[in-house]
Amino acid sequence: MVGQLQHPLPSRSGEDEIRDWLSQVCNYLDKTELSELTIGLFTLRSLSENLRGRNPDGILTNEDFKKGLLIVNILAELGSTKDVLLAGLLYSLAHSRILEASAINDFFGADIESLVSGVLRMTAVSEYGRSGDEPILGQVHTPKDNVRQMLVAIIDDVRIAMIKLAERTVVMRGLKSCPPEVQVLASQEVFDVYAPLADRLGIGHLKWELEDLSFRYSQPDDYHKVARLLD
Repeated sequence: MVGQLQHPLPSRSGEDEIRDWLSQVCNYLDKTELSELTIGLFTLRSLSENLRGRNPDGILTNEDFKKGLLIVNILAELGSTKDVLLAGLLYSLAHSRILEASAINDFFGADIESLVSGVLRMTAVSEYGRSGDEPILGQVHTPKDNVRQMLVAIIDDVRIAMIKLAERTVVMRGLKSCPPEVQVLASQEVFDVYAPLADRLGIGHLKWELEDLSFRYSQPDDYHKVARLLD
């Protein structure tokens, strides 16, 4: 498989462990930026007391938070800025409505909220090429003309597209445990929309990984035949 996780997630969810993990993953940031990112991360911990009754440690073990860390890992490999990393961390929490846009704006600023909202708008393209009504892997059922919204978002701010690509890469890496019908639908979407988007943005290694994973899950028999030939 193309693109392996360089920095496994911390085995514990304590502040020291996550702070050390961030220092390794985001070692290209200067001390001020890294400190701001760390403060932003633990702002989530203080907020969690008021989020659906979660306890102060709950946000650090939440599955959407863990997904956010995986998104951060990919964005860091791309050399993303502190704001993009923070928006990537918050996206899944916002999509699951654990965090509302107003809270993101109040605690993290308007630019971060704008990035997260842009990624949420891009999620509308999940129904492109599909006719089912059931949401797939956290996506939202919307009309196909919302593809235009995705393109507008890309033109307005390429950072939004980068976060969405990182999020879809995380999802594709986790498809192994999903039912076959989910694997096929998610793979077709990624092949039709997100692999070409990665190519358009010049992110070659994500393009190749997304195509590889799409092929693996949408055409498993052919994929394994090719894999055997390459062995």
